[in-house]
Amino acid sequence: MARKGSKVAAAVAKKRRLLVFEFGFRSQTGHHFNNSLSMLRAAPGQGVEITYLAGDTFPGDPAFGSALVPFFSADLYRGLNLYPTSAEFDSWLDVNGALAADLKRLPATMLAEADMILVPAVTQFHMWALCKWIRDVAIPQTSARIFINLMFSPTWTAWDAVCESGQQMYADAIRLVSDQLGQRVFLGSEFEASAREFQAFIDADVHILPHPGLWDDHAPVARRSGGAVRVGYFGYAKREKGFHLVPEIIEAALGQSDADLRFVVHVNHGGYDGEIIDAEQRLKRLKGPGVRLIEGPMTSEQYQAEVEDVDIMLLPYDPALYRGRGSGVFSEAVALGKPMVAPDEAGVGEEMRRGRAAGIAFGRYNADAIGRAVAEAAANIDTLSETAFQLSAAWREKNSGAGALKSLITAVRG
Repeated sequence: MARKGSKVAAAVAKKRRLLVFEFGFRSQTGHHFNNSLSMLRAAPGQGVEITYLAGDTFPGDPAFGSALVPFFSADLYRGLNLYPTSAEFDSWLDVNGALAADLKRLPATMLAEADMILVPAVTQFHMWALCKWIRDVAIPQTSARIFINLMFSPTWTAWDAVCESGQQMYADAIRLVSDQLGQRVFLGSEFEASAREFQAFIDADVHILPHPGLWDDHAPVARRSGGAVRVGYFGYAKREKGFHLVPEIIEAALGQSDADLRFVVHVNHGGYDGEIIDAEQRLKRLKGPGVRLIEGPMTSEQYQAEVEDVDIMLLPYDPALYRGRGSGVFSEAVALGKPMVAPDEAGVGEEMRRGRAAGIAFGRYNADAIGRAVAEAAANIDTLSETAFQLSAAWREKNSGAGALKSLITAVRG
């Protein structure tokens, strides 16, 4: 007969099984890859066993092994903008239809084994299919607790326009699981600002789920004293991220600063947006000692090295689209001790006002105002860099794979 103590030890040793629906995980670079790998590495220390269901185009990676299964055809960034007047409704039908078909073919054994299900990123265009599946399948057929991270603001679209019906789409979908909120279904967001945005029209708690990164591999280093001030723009080139303004921001900053400014601009886009293509051509005309372009996708190692080498991170994001939305580039900047230039009227601006990040916020959304903020940051680079360096440790601890898992477990336990 086994002793009572051995049963207790076995219960303590039992791992929680976490199933992650990662629609946006489709390549071996970018924030979805880094976030997922960060949590996977931290999982054993938190008593968690993770299985990722990634995008069906993901080629696989040795770092994940059998913990990752290419599965979802529904893309996180999917949208249908053939006819602007009906784009929101067309996208709602298209994206929900694709996700519903994916969810219908989920392996029953995989669901039955899950203690927790995490949807780390979702848009208003996915929510109806997701919540309907939760109500009709996950709740009656599993015992899993489900955490939906509301990463995208209701105003977001895949075609860089403000979504007018986003709040209604979210609210209608969440109403399908309203009786399970706080019991089996839990909602989250990255920032307090984004949580408040959702709570303004959803009667439910919205937990804060940190945005994890691979901080264990890269500790922040103090800025080199003196010399040029290096300003970096990184990430996918989109209008919502202000890429179309970058050439004029550079010119405005150079005209208003006495510092030796050097710009590094990551040019990586799908080639379908005329404004982005035009901005790339203008940037190519600015190329020289003060402006360096990095064209096309980068590996995680290349990306990390480039980010570590700059002094200021430029985040010229549209505040109307980022008011309640997080940013992987922002999180990386804080974790690596980099001051930034970012919109005041957005979640990233609030993080600066709360003293969790360092930098200069711009108020008006135009190239001249943003360029002026870059010049101001360059003039105060030593003070800002020291503050950013001091803030990085706390951010790295909270926004780590372990931090994200701890927050998730705490939320679903109630």
